[in-house]
Amino acid sequence: MPNEKSVNAWPGAIYKATLVIVIALHAGFSAAEESKPVTTKKLADVQVHPQHSAPATVVSLNQSLISAQLSARITEVAVRVGDTVKKDQLLVKLDCRDSELVRQSSVARKQLAEKDLARANKLKLSSSIALSNLNQRQTELIHARVAHQQANLQVARCRLHSPYHGVITERIAAVGSLATPGSPMIRLIDIDRLELKASMPDQDAHSLISANPITFTTGGTTHPVKLRTVMPLLDSQSNNRNARFDFPGSKPLSGASGRIEWHENTQHIPANLVVERQGKLGIFIDQNDIAIFVPLENAQTGQDVATSLPADTDIIIDGRFGLQPDDGISVTQTH
Repeated sequence: MPNEKSVNAWPGAIYKATLVIVIALHAGFSAAEESKPVTTKKLADVQVHPQHSAPATVVSLNQSLISAQLSARITEVAVRVGDTVKKDQLLVKLDCRDSELVRQSSVARKQLAEKDLARANKLKLSSSIALSNLNQRQTELIHARVAHQQANLQVARCRLHSPYHGVITERIAAVGSLATPGSPMIRLIDIDRLELKASMPDQDAHSLISANPITFTTGGTTHPVKLRTVMPLLDSQSNNRNARFDFPGSKPLSGASGRIEWHENTQHIPANLVVERQGKLGIFIDQNDIAIFVPLENAQTGQDVATSLPADTDIIIDGRFGLQPDDGISVTQTH
């Protein structure tokens, strides 16, 4: 039989037990309230590679003004504007009669000098000629040969030929006109050796150096291009940097304008995932159900941000706006 003291102790024991249960339940409810529901994604699933573009134009490496190298009357202009010419094709012919006469004279002088030297060598065998006279004959032959080569060169200059495969863009010479050394005859552009030039802000030029692939689009057609160089200086007028590209495959026409496009190789975090805490821009990541705020250097509002975080980092997506650093979180869904 329980005594009176033990009976009176029951209400106190029940109260204490009830109190313990209430405290435990309250602690559980508080913990549940402190863990904020969020969703996460791996960085590899949300990262982006920003796209850039810049205006570009196809240019020829050779744009030549073919000029005369001697004074002579123009007797023939063999091409017209728009003609496509092959390398070494005749462009302009000059009156070469004076140069031909000079060449014939040089041939005669060379032949005479050769005979004089041959006689001097025979006389040398009999010691019938002074050494100085023999040397003089040798020198005369050298001069005669040089004069003959110069005469041949002048005759060759009477015919102007194309230095490469190209297109005639301007016909300046006219039959009957007098050409003088340096006077322009034909303007020609190389259609085989082409490259692409583009202009872009300095910050875009840095991303271009490591980009691959790079494409050039003009007239609805896209061509792959290969970066040759980025000029290590700024254009004084546009304050941009200029770059040059080669065409590894098909080439558009010289003078074609369009745009180059490329993506950055560095992984970036989308701008819409960036939040601001304590004056710093960054993202929240999940580490053992704790929201860790990771500041991002060089981050700017509204722009994607380059990052070196591992690709398997858990980025908090939904619920990030209501978080504070080191908040407890409960991941409700992982994408």
